[in-house]
Amino acid sequence: CNNNTSNGAGSGYYGGGAAQNSSGAGGSGYFNMSYITNGEMYGYNVTATINEYVNNILVKKDDFIIAEDGETFNIINDAVKYLQDNYEGKGKLTFFKDATINESSTIAANTEIELDLAGFEVKTTQNIINNGKLTISDSSTNHTGIINNTKNSAISNNGNLILDENVHITSATNAIYSSTSNTSIEVKDGCVLNGSYGIKTDSSANNATITVTNSTINGTSGGMDIDGYHTTLTLTNVDVNKDSNGEYGVSISGSSGSNVSNFTITGGTIR
Repeated sequence: CNNNTSNGAGSGYYGGGAAQNSSGAGGSGYFNMSYITNGEMYGYNVTATINEYVNNILVKKDDFIIAEDGETFNIINDAVKYLQDNYEGKGKLTFFKDATINESSTIAANTEIELDLAGFEVKTTQNIINNGKLTISDSSTNHTGIINNTKNSAISNNGNLILDENVHITSATNAIYSSTSNTSIEVKDGCVLNGSYGIKTDSSANNATITVTNSTINGTSGGMDIDGYHTTLTLTNVDVNKDSNGEYGVSISGSSGSNVSNFTITGGTIR
């Protein structure tokens, strides 16, 4: 795509007309003297060359996730769609290399999907949105797999979420966040959640079921912040830690009158 150092925002090869000293027609290009890379152009890599008249050609990003039948993908949404089209929305997707994901990834409603980190780092800047039944696992021997979100909540849960044993999630905001009623979160043995909050639900997330067992939750603002009514929270041998400047280890504020939440804490520590 031919581009100059103007305010063009388009690309001749992807999503619109070329931009040279004028506005582009979508896609990718220079914008206010800065090059827009694959943060806005998912599935592709673009070489940035500032202050020169250049011809850049889009190069498809490497695939990083594989279905059980061997089909590979470089966008989680494409992999989910493939399972919907071919396997009734059910199946396992396994990472086979480290991945950087700049687009929002959605597990569609009425699907049952497992994401196996397989020891790799999945670095994201957008949410993984779960609208179905999502299991996140790590089959690696040393359990080195991690989801690392540098800008947003790592997992936005609107369905049924299971973190299988030894899954690590780190987020710049919330490791797991929910704003939807009638959801469930199950965190199994050996998981570690790091964020401003490890688990946070807002006031619209009513009738949630949250179960955490033999795991660690670390929050800079607080370990867990539960705001929805009628939440059932069960913590068994869980270590919940907040920073010295954090407000609380566990807060359950969504209970008033008949709108009572229930919680059971057995063993573990809350600091």
